[in-house]
Amino acid sequence: SLRHILSHCAGFPATVPFYIEIMRANQAERAGVLHSKAAGAMGFNEIFRMQPKYNPGTSSLYSDIGFILLAHLIEELEGGKLLEKIAYD
Repeated sequence: SLRHILSHCAGFPATVPFYIEIMRANQAERAGVLHSKAAGAMGFNEIFRMQPKYNPGTSSLYSDIGFILLAHLIEELEGGKLLEKIAYD
């Protein structure tokens, strides 16, 4: 839930080095992916497939993953980039 994400108890790990797979893809068959929307999609695909490290609500662990998802949700609901919304609103 959003409450679990905001309180860092949603079950996500603290962080995941998504950049490793993105860099690997950029050097291999998908050169140029590093600065594309595909790089973000690769990260989100990993998050969406991720199993919780613990049952939500049972523990607390600061998680970058939760806030990455929260930013994505805001962008989806608002129809634009979060930083653009903050800068121009």
